[in-house]
Amino acid sequence: MSRKNRQPTQLAQYATAVDVFTSEGGHLPSAVGNPCPAPTDAERALMAPLGIQFDGRAFRFAGNHYDRLADAVSYARRANAADRH
Repeated sequence: MSRKNRQPTQLAQYATAVDVFTSEGGHLPSAVGNPCPAPTDAERALMAPLGIQFDGRAFRFAGNHYDRLADAVSYARRANAADRH
């Protein structure tokens, strides 16, 4: 069901769910067809040792894709730290 076809109660529930999701660190994907900007040279230097790739639309790490580089870096750092323990 698209957002415009939802009833007022459904819109309120949707807004509440989005608020909870994002307040706990979740990130909603960017609009469809709106790819992430290409990373700068400095960002690529950060990505390389962490194993993060950019495919022209999203950042990828360990089979997951991310709309924001910050999210990919955060997950990669946590995953790499867990591997060391």
